[in-house]
Amino acid sequence: MIKKIGQILSVIIQIIIIFFIIGLIFIAVYFFLYRNDTAQMQVSLAQVETQNPIPEEFQSVKNTVSNILSNIQPSTINDKKETNEDYTNYEINIDSKNYYASQLDNYAKIIYNELYNNKENLKTGTYDLKMPQEINNLLYEANGDAILNNAFQDAWDAFVYDNPDMFFIDTSKVCLTTQVTTIGFKKSYEVSITKGDNNTYLKNEYTNIANLNTALQQIENVKKEIISKCSGTDLKKIEIVHDWLIDNLEYDTTTQRDNSYNIYGAFVEKKVVCEGYSKAFKVLMDELNIPCILVKGEGTNTQGQTEKHMWNY
Repeated sequence: MIKKIGQILSVIIQIIIIFFIIGLIFIAVYFFLYRNDTAQMQVSLAQVETQNPIPEEFQSVKNTVSNILSNIQPSTINDKKETNEDYTNYEINIDSKNYYASQLDNYAKIIYNELYNNKENLKTGTYDLKMPQEINNLLYEANGDAILNNAFQDAWDAFVYDNPDMFFIDTSKVCLTTQVTTIGFKKSYEVSITKGDNNTYLKNEYTNIANLNTALQQIENVKKEIISKCSGTDLKKIEIVHDWLIDNLEYDTTTQRDNSYNIYGAFVEKKVVCEGYSKAFKVLMDELNIPCILVKGEGTNTQGQTEKHMWNY
């Protein structure tokens, strides 16, 4: 009886050893075939302040802009979130509120669309914005990484120009992150816009959500005050906004203040450079449904010197 029990235990032990060896082999094969790597590509997004040029395609306003702006109807950007949709003929409805988006190529438009539809999520400063499959598929193409980086840069520039209300994002902290999954000799890609190695992609003064909400509310209060005074024809409304800006804002001759280039500097701190004036004006025109875009180029100052400048069309 004891001998029989010993034989049974021996068989059980052998079976356990066999399964253990099989398990080790399976694990080894799995780790050989399957790898999940995350590569953070810190795309050098150009700052959009006036001291830096914007991409060449944005340097001048197209001759067709007058036709586009002459018959504006309020519109929204098409929502194409599902990855199984056909993006072949993807277009963004054109109006002055997304004028720069309308000039993008197909890939950049898709990225822009994702940014636009996630404006609220971006306020968290940590939201990982996953790109649709068509963007992921770019990386299978020859030179796909360069195409992706250029599309991301163009989309971001257009997004910032069309949406001055996103002033709280620190461009230098925004990362294009690619997760690469390898099974055997096959790779798959997942592209996201993330904070990368940073704690957040928000500017330092807005990393506390309470601070950001306070800043947004301060801006909203001033905007409402100005809009409440706007009545009459579009021309009269433009004049009222113009007068408020020149009566209440001071030009920042130092150009060193953090908010001199954005709408917080205009509406709350009331001290900005030309870019702050222009963005404040556009935000108010958008609110009044009066066609307006930001224009960037060069001007000659009173000393005859050429310098970078921003204004409104």
